[in-house]
Amino acid sequence: MAGVTGSSSTEHARPTWLRPTPDFKLRHYLFFDWSIVCVAAGSATFLGFKLAWVGANEAFGLLPPYLSYMILHAVLLLIGWFFHSLVSFRQSLGLVGFFRYSQTVFAFKALDFLVFSVLAYAGDVASVVAVLTASAILFLLRFLVLSRFVFAP
Repeated sequence: MAGVTGSSSTEHARPTWLRPTPDFKLRHYLFFDWSIVCVAAGSATFLGFKLAWVGANEAFGLLPPYLSYMILHAVLLLIGWFFHSLVSFRQSLGLVGFFRYSQTVFAFKALDFLVFSVLAYAGDVASVVAVLTASAILFLLRFLVLSRFVFAP
């Protein structure tokens, strides 16, 4: 390149946004990370637990579906905190972290509960289908927020 001294022409030919930086890691942008595998495995386990809980409640008619689903999410909040802290994101358990996790997850649980309730009551969809739909909608969004804000290094 004319007028450029002491540098390679290929480096200046690339736009700035294409130049790799020292901390560039493709796996962070493509989510090929151990934490996404753990979160996916945990989410699949939780989904199985949710389906079993909702199915048993529906089969035996123990509680109204919305109350049963609310109790389920209280149980999952505690289990999820331990799982994500110790396994997915490998951080120590602490009250401040639990508070931050609870605030974030509460928003997702409220959205999950809203989607479930709308589908189950207004949409007259079977509880199991409502659980599957709500869980699918929130999985990726939850991972992004947890990994980027709650358990950010």
